[in-house]
Amino acid sequence: MPSLTPQHRAEETADHAFRDGMLSGLLALVPSSAGVYAAMQNKKFVRSTNWQSRTALIIMPPLFMFAFSSESKLRHRMEQMAHEADHSRSTAEWAEEHGQRTIAEENARIARASSGLQRMHTSSATTDRTASELNSLGSEDV
Repeated sequence: MPSLTPQHRAEETADHAFRDGMLSGLLALVPSSAGVYAAMQNKKFVRSTNWQSRTALIIMPPLFMFAFSSESKLRHRMEQMAHEADHSRSTAEWAEEHGQRTIAEENARIARASSGLQRMHTSSATTDRTASELNSLGSEDV
């Protein structure tokens, strides 16, 4: 099971970048080697170059591709992780705001219900008192 610690994510990102760079480098090694091999068939090329320059012609294109693709992959993954972190932060802020708003709405609803109950209770008490006064007045008349 993959770990979600920052250290593990950094290692995973570096590993992905390295593998992507190696693949690009190996793919670039084939045509550069084939090009130097084909050029070695020309006597003028062989006379005008030494073994170091021919080695450099074979090695440098794959090294460039390795560096370029791994750096591009690394930058892409870092931007992706930054976007994920920003999304997580904004989601948490939204949830906090929504939760506070929901709590405020619930408190307002409870306050309205409570005041309505108080009015009903007060109205009920007034009605009961009025009824008892009317009954007492009615019994005096009889």
